[in-house]
Amino acid sequence: MGFVLAKGIHTADGVLCPAKSKSLPDFGIHYLADELIVGDRRFRGGKSKQGSRQAILRGVLMLYEAGFVDEAKKLVGHLASRKVFYKTLQEIVAMHFGLTDYRLRR
Repeated sequence: MGFVLAKGIHTADGVLCPAKSKSLPDFGIHYLADELIVGDRRFRGGKSKQGSRQAILRGVLMLYEAGFVDEAKKLVGHLASRKVFYKTLQEIVAMHFGLTDYRLRR
């Protein structure tokens, strides 16, 4: 799921988010979020602009999916907070699937 979101690949969108449902099952997304910010993740960055946040998180997703988990977790730290992490992930998912209001259930 991380690769799909990071690269904007839409070939499986119809299966992941059927057009009639306008909702997205959270499979894979919860797992990614939990893996990337598990434990005492230190958010030391000040990145709060939407474009910067999304670029960082897309990089995080690509690193994670390529097997560079430690590097992905370090890059997450460039975001300002856990709240910013979740907000950005929700924005990327909503944008990818064309959803007007997507909220990751936590």
